[in-house]
Amino acid sequence: MGNRRATNTLLLAATNVFNRAIGFAYRIVLIRVAGREAVGLWQMMIPSYFLFRVLASAGLTTATTRLIAESRAKGGQAAVGQVFRTAILVALGFGLTANALLFLLSGFLAQQVLGDPRTTLAFLIIAPSLPLMALSAVFRGYFQGIEEMKVVSTSLILEEIVYIASTLALIAYTHNRGPGLLIAGLAAGSVLGELVGLGVYLVFYPWFRPRAYGLQAISSQALRGIFHISLPATGSRLLNSLSQVTQSIIIPSRLRAVGWTATQAAVAYGELTGMALNLLFIPSLFTVAMATALLPQVTAAVSRNNWEQAKLVFLRTLNWTAFLSLPAAALFISLGEPLCQLVFGSPYAGRLLALLAWGGLLLYTQQIATATLQGLGKPNLPLLTSVIGTLGSACLLFTLTPIWQIKGAAIGLVGGWALTGALSLLLVQIYLRYWQEFWPWLVRVILAAIMCGYTAKTIYWHLLANSGVVWLSLLGAGLGAAIIYLLVTASSLRRHLAPK
Repeated sequence: MGNRRATNTLLLAATNVFNRAIGFAYRIVLIRVAGREAVGLWQMMIPSYFLFRVLASAGLTTATTRLIAESRAKGGQAAVGQVFRTAILVALGFGLTANALLFLLSGFLAQQVLGDPRTTLAFLIIAPSLPLMALSAVFRGYFQGIEEMKVVSTSLILEEIVYIASTLALIAYTHNRGPGLLIAGLAAGSVLGELVGLGVYLVFYPWFRPRAYGLQAISSQALRGIFHISLPATGSRLLNSLSQVTQSIIIPSRLRAVGWTATQAAVAYGELTGMALNLLFIPSLFTVAMATALLPQVTAAVSRNNWEQAKLVFLRTLNWTAFLSLPAAALFISLGEPLCQLVFGSPYAGRLLALLAWGGLLLYTQQIATATLQGLGKPNLPLLTSVIGTLGSACLLFTLTPIWQIKGAAIGLVGGWALTGALSLLLVQIYLRYWQEFWPWLVRVILAAIMCGYTAKTIYWHLLANSGVVWLSLLGAGLGAAIIYLLVTASSLRRHLAPK
């Protein structure tokens, strides 16, 4: 069982790496072909769209995963079938409702909320993706609950490939026709990607359907269980989406208030969210995979009243998160500017990345802590931390953006992540008492990450002075820093990271 869970985690991590790699290459092409203004417009409308995605999915992936895993741990195949069918009906209801709302409100969102009518067509086109995404959320939760991650990985990969291929084709067709039509093409690509992702689940489901069925098509108990878990999860994600919508409104408007033009504000917002944040989220390729695999493990352990096992799987995942994320943050801080210059042609985005990276660890551990609290049967607690973090971040953004412009916005984001992440870890500590075993490893990794960042910067400038080639200098600096980091942490790797 331990080997299977490790395999599932690695499979999801590999899937995330592949999708992020091709997505990253796609974004580089998108920025250079579509232009920074179109990317900025897309980044401004995406938070509003994600708000409707949250309403459509209603936390169904988390709820389905937990209830399916719990039913399987208790040996109830009939209950598994009832949970799945009930979740499908809920998904249809929420998905179609969200689709209708976005279609009706597209003009208002574009003109009154974002203040840019060029996004209207994109909102109208992307609306049909919502019911498709809601159904996919249930299927994904089902396959995660039965720990068949191969199907999930296949769906995610094909969805990403179709999205990228279709949007590039549409960008070529709409090129030189204005940013409004360009982002409409991106919206159409999203619909096609969701359709293919759902199609994969429909193809594989007959091979993995429950072996037994209950007499009822749906179950009132399953319905209560779904809403008990999904509503707090929806609240957390809704707050996250509202936070992003708030950012897309506050940051450009506060920049315009201090004299920036609409184009300058859109470009700066694109550098922050479309460039710097995309690099910062690279470690989440692994942490999201670990959190996804962690949820059914914690759920199964708690269902058997084995709290020590729940603590062990959480602690191992947290150790891995620190081990992977801290050196990445150190590299972003020390080499952010040349990295963004090489990748995006924007050294200023690198300065923003260096600021954002200071909040890296608590940003990445949020995902692990949230999955653990949901697995422990405490879905309301992540909602609480999200409320506090969102309010804190909004206050900082409103206050700091006029003072330090886009750098102030970056600092405000870091403050919100730190608040949410610290509170989430504190709440897990109340239930699992992990800190005494975690802090020695954390101190070691922090010291190793500092050495990693210093080594990377020293090697980079030395190689650049001798070769003058930025990409070669970055590659050499990264390899040298990785060797130093592994040497410093090698003595305790097995003790802290190996499965128990």
